[in-house]
Amino acid sequence: MDLFGTDDSTSAQWAYVYGIKGRYDERESDIEADREHLNEASRELYFEELRKEMVRISKSRKEGEPELYIPSDRFKRGIGKYAGQSYTVHGDLFEGSDTEYEEYLSSVLPTDEDEDRLVNEYMKKEWIQYREWKG
Repeated sequence: MDLFGTDDSTSAQWAYVYGIKGRYDERESDIEADREHLNEASRELYFEELRKEMVRISKSRKEGEPELYIPSDRFKRGIGKYAGQSYTVHGDLFEGSDTEYEEYLSSVLPTDEDEDRLVNEYMKKEWIQYREWKG
């Protein structure tokens, strides 16, 4: 997940200096901001929020349904210090060949069938209570 840019962004540092970017708890925090890792800190806060929400959602799953979880922020990174490295969804360094890692990815990432089901079954209006727009 690279929503926040590179971990050591100079653009983020300047945005912080000029007051455009900051931490959500900037006024309350006693800890000096690490300007070289602002994006990394924002990403970690975002991931923590996602993890908590997924735990809450998982509590309502039916018996026998798999537990839902958010993959580690090390998994399948395109930028930053973990970019291009082989990590598992749990954040452990993958020990195996490139071919074995590709097989692993096939076992944990959504398939074309999964994507099709998501769009054609779960995204139907009947999945949730639908209300006609009367505007």
